[in-house]
Amino acid sequence: MGVLAVAVAVVLGLVTAGVNDTVRDGVRRELCKLSPSLGCPGPPGTQPVTMGDPDEPGGACLTNLHSRYGEFTAIGNGRIFSILSDGGTQLQLRRYVNGNGKPDTWQVWDMSWMDVGGGVGIPDKSRLAFLNAGAWATAEGSKAEIYEFDNEKEAREFYKKMENYRIGDPIKVAVRTNPLTGPAHWLAGHLPFGIGDRIGDQIGANEPDRKPAQEYWDGGLYNGFYNDIQLGPLPLSIVGKNFGTTSAGVWRTYAQGDKKENTTFYFQGSQQIMESAEADIDTMIKKAKKRFPNSVQNRISDVERQLADKLGTTMKLPDPVKRAIATDSGVGIGLRGTGSTWIGITVDENGKPVEFTQIDDKQGSWHLRADLDVGPASAWYQNSQEGFRERTTKVLDLTKPEDKAAFDRYLKTSVQPAAATQNPIKPFRDLNQMFLDGAGTMSTVNFDNEVSTFNASIGAVVVGGEWEYDQTTSTATDASYWKPGTGWVKWDKCGLG
Repeated sequence: MGVLAVAVAVVLGLVTAGVNDTVRDGVRRELCKLSPSLGCPGPPGTQPVTMGDPDEPGGACLTNLHSRYGEFTAIGNGRIFSILSDGGTQLQLRRYVNGNGKPDTWQVWDMSWMDVGGGVGIPDKSRLAFLNAGAWATAEGSKAEIYEFDNEKEAREFYKKMENYRIGDPIKVAVRTNPLTGPAHWLAGHLPFGIGDRIGDQIGANEPDRKPAQEYWDGGLYNGFYNDIQLGPLPLSIVGKNFGTTSAGVWRTYAQGDKKENTTFYFQGSQQIMESAEADIDTMIKKAKKRFPNSVQNRISDVERQLADKLGTTMKLPDPVKRAIATDSGVGIGLRGTGSTWIGITVDENGKPVEFTQIDDKQGSWHLRADLDVGPASAWYQNSQEGFRERTTKVLDLTKPEDKAAFDRYLKTSVQPAAATQNPIKPFRDLNQMFLDGAGTMSTVNFDNEVSTFNASIGAVVVGGEWEYDQTTSTATDASYWKPGTGWVKWDKCGLG
């Protein structure tokens, strides 16, 4: 084919140089049938056919991602140890740009999870009065359905419907997803004579009428720790909630259109660090009381008078609100960082490996935070002010001999020796180097990232509960792919300007 291409190019040059237009155009058309990749003209109104860049990824480009999750944790409190039962739901709306004149693909991800385990914390009456901290670990299982659309309007309408249905009511989230109540609800939802369907409609558990394009199931470990450290005499605390997951699963992609059914076996790990420096209003008010005993009450009275002026009637703040203003609350600033890696091997319907994929996702942001404690109840809210997200996707097409050979060498020279020496770092380092050296394709998309989180909890002597809601919006700003010998080049397919 290479010799043929050279011959065609030479003949085209000779033809162009010395014959009349009619003969020349006729010969060009016939020669172009032999090698259309040389940039020959197509039918009227079409662009010349040109060879694509072999280093450019063939998959779609993720440019927009919006997600919400609701989570409820039931806690059985002990002096040091506690029992945790947790469940939640996450919904995502994604936009993928296919490029090359093809319409965008929109996806709605509907994921739920359950986990059970335990935690350990510092007793309230310990000598470490300046420190409130603990850690937990649970066994977790999750499932997700992914629905695909070829237009934005239909996808957004479906997402909004599912958002109200799955997450719209915190009580529904708690009852449907928590391991303590979820199984009983599942049984109730399968009662005959339409009773189960009506129960499912009330609680947000029935499946949509349409079939998912993809599904996955996984299980693993969920663990983390929390801290609230008072910095000596300063009215300042370091407050954080940090967690990670490690799991393995099976991902099914169902046949549709020209796509064939396949199965992906994957492993993923993630870690989030979220810490804030918070000014303790409680400490500042106590110090103010010593110097100005009436100042706090005067401020509360001022607020009541201003409210009365606005509303035109006498206004008294409830006692819990007064206690909150005068006791435990705080405001602060903090950082959140998240990193995750997803690795999967895809096999076709005959069990033959066809693709290896690695996705690295890094996120970072700074946020403002406020919290409030009233008796046994507490709440905190934080909202990112500026954030970034970087998703890097690496793909080996195992149906191509060169990619399959590179993968086989990687298994032989990196994974097998690492398994023998129990060195988990070497395979990841070598895998990244393999793509930098030119194996497969590698692309990166950068996003502006906005994250807000609300958490409310109530605790008692024996039992307690915690609700958490989170919302994330990621909007792509630029995209590039790796070209060996050149470096990162702009990925025009994503249409990001």
